[in-house]
Amino acid sequence: MKKLVLNIANSMDKKKEEIKPPKCWICMDQGFVYYYKKENGIMYETVARCTCVQGNRAGERIPYIHHTLVEDIARINFEEFKRKYPKAVEELSKRVV
Repeated sequence: MKKLVLNIANSMDKKKEEIKPPKCWICMDQGFVYYYKKENGIMYETVARCTCVQGNRAGERIPYIHHTLVEDIARINFEEFKRKYPKAVEELSKRVV
């Protein structure tokens, strides 16, 4: 009878992936912002281009995100990142100060 040998990798052996904060808190380095817009009582999913480098690569057919939404979107994205990765935010704040 043949022996079956399995090589099971220990998850501790793998290097932990370094969590890097995004360069742009508005689009999270995607170049686009997706949001909902209500028009005539109907909710539409809308996309807008970010003003960062990634957003400028997308072309000119997609309009830029409206400046009144930028601060709220960036704040929400930062709070979500902080909730998911508190240690990364702590390290980031140490570098800034």
